[in-house]
Amino acid sequence: FKYACYYEQQPPFEFLHDLREDPGEMLNLASDPAYAAQLEGMRERCAELSERYREQARADARRTLSKAKFSMFELEDKPEGGGGGGSAQALDEALALDPESREALLARADSHERAGQFGKALADLDLLVSRNPEVDELLQRRGVTHFFHGDMAKSIADFDAYLVHRPERTPYHWQRGISYYYAGRFAEGIEQFETHQDVNSSDVENAIWHFMCVNRAQGFAAARRKLISIEGDTRVPMAEIHRLFAGELQPAEVIVAAEAGSPDPAELRNRLCYAHLYLGLYWEAMGDAAKALAHMRKAAIDYPMSHYMGEVARVHLRQRGG
Repeated sequence: FKYACYYEQQPPFEFLHDLREDPGEMLNLASDPAYAAQLEGMRERCAELSERYREQARADARRTLSKAKFSMFELEDKPEGGGGGGSAQALDEALALDPESREALLARADSHERAGQFGKALADLDLLVSRNPEVDELLQRRGVTHFFHGDMAKSIADFDAYLVHRPERTPYHWQRGISYYYAGRFAEGIEQFETHQDVNSSDVENAIWHFMCVNRAQGFAAARRKLISIEGDTRVPMAEIHRLFAGELQPAEVIVAAEAGSPDPAELRNRLCYAHLYLGLYWEAMGDAAKALAHMRKAAIDYPMSHYMGEVARVHLRQRGG
């Protein structure tokens, strides 16, 4: 026998077929009293199997949600050619069972971001913010995604809203400074990076982004004169990048420094990503758009990294039409 129940209909509609006598399933025996015992037996079997698979689905969802909670989804889950891959599919299934799961929505947003699908990530983050307006960390999280998506106005609006709740984080908020730069709000960028310098005095990147804002607001000579002094940034080739902007090195010397010392392939790619990112900014400050975009392409495409500054290179390319 074969049994089917369309349980979403009210009342539920049932089919019962005798596959030996009716292999084409043309005769529905569900309403025939002569088959009441077979019908009841199949109902019980269907309920048993439904509960078994439903419980298995719940167990799978719990494991998926646990992974989401502890950020255990990896980039390698993404299949060749794009998409969120296994992680996104598993999270979709988990959210079907627990649509309110904050952890799963955040993890799915992360999965979409890794695939470069920032619009989809924002849909999840918008839902989270609407459900949890009191959770200021969600505003910070969405502000970052708006930046990656290229919407500087919304990025800054979210960062500002976050800092209303967490004003003590204002000096640390270098992300807002970078958003100010790409929004063309250079005076505010200068203020943000100068404030950040008070809490982080050994970061070459802060000095360079401050330089970029001063350059756009006050000119190259002022930017070089006001270049923030940095000591203690031991990352390669950040010291050389600082000396480049100070006028003490040539661009080629930054690449030489990045390749020095036989780094392993992963470290070399990271060094070259940073080197070309800041060489791109250097040539933008110098007014050579072609050289700036050529270096940004190397940072974004030839030596891509998944960290924030790696994404900045991709944002820069899109912003500048590269």
